[in-house]
Amino acid sequence: MLIAYGTCLEAVRLAPLVMELRRTKGLRPMVAVPGLHSPVLDELHAMLRIEPDIDLDAMGCGKPLAETTLLALGGRSASFERSSMYLHGLNVDVVVVGGETTTAFAVALAGFYARLPIVHVGGGRRAELGDASFAENQLGRSIAQTASLHLVPTCAERANLVDEGIDPADVVVTGPLDIDDEVGEPASEARYVRAVARSRAALEELLGIGRRLPDFSPTQAA
Repeated sequence: MLIAYGTCLEAVRLAPLVMELRRTKGLRPMVAVPGLHSPVLDELHAMLRIEPDIDLDAMGCGKPLAETTLLALGGRSASFERSSMYLHGLNVDVVVVGGETTTAFAVALAGFYARLPIVHVGGGRRAELGDASFAENQLGRSIAQTASLHLVPTCAERANLVDEGIDPADVVVTGPLDIDDEVGEPASEARYVRAVARSRAALEELLGIGRRLPDFSPTQAA
C-alpha cells in the first residue's frame, strides 16, 4: 500500500491513518513524499514519528511527479509507463492520496495508469467560485474520477461527490480525522479514534480482508 502526500497539511491529515495501518497486522503501508529530505516535512515527520519510505521523484525519471504529469499531458506517456512499472515493482496493491493538490492528482493518475485502486482521503471539499482556492475544485474532481474509494469527513463532502456522479456506495463518511475538520471545535478522542477505525476498515474491505464500519453521523457527537 502506497500512501502519498506533498504538503504539511496532507501529512497531518494522513498521519493518523499511517500510524493506524502500521499497527494493523497484514498491512504494509509505504509513505511517499516529494523529496525524502524536505526541511519542513522532516521536522513534521520527526514530531509525528513517521519515517518516509519512498521519494516520489523516483517514479518520474528523476523529475518531481507534478512535472511528470505536465510532460505526460503533453504527450510523453513514457513517464507514466515508468511510474506504473515502479509501483508494480514495489508490489503496491492500493494507492492512497490525501487532499486536492497537484501532488495528490499526479500520484492518483500514476496509480490509475498502473491499474491500481485509488483511495482518496479528505476529498469532496468544494470552494465557492471566486475563492482563492477554487482551482483545487478541478483537481479534486479529477482525483475523484480515478478513485475507487472516497473517505470523507462529513455528509457535506459526500453530497458533493454524489452530485458529481460518484457512486454513493464508493463513499465512506469517516468523521473528522483532524482538528481542522472540526470547524474550530477540538475533536473528542473517542470521535477521532472512530474516524481512524472507519478509514482502516474501509481500506481492509477494499482489499478483501475486512468489513466496512457504519458511516459517521453528526448525531454521534461524543
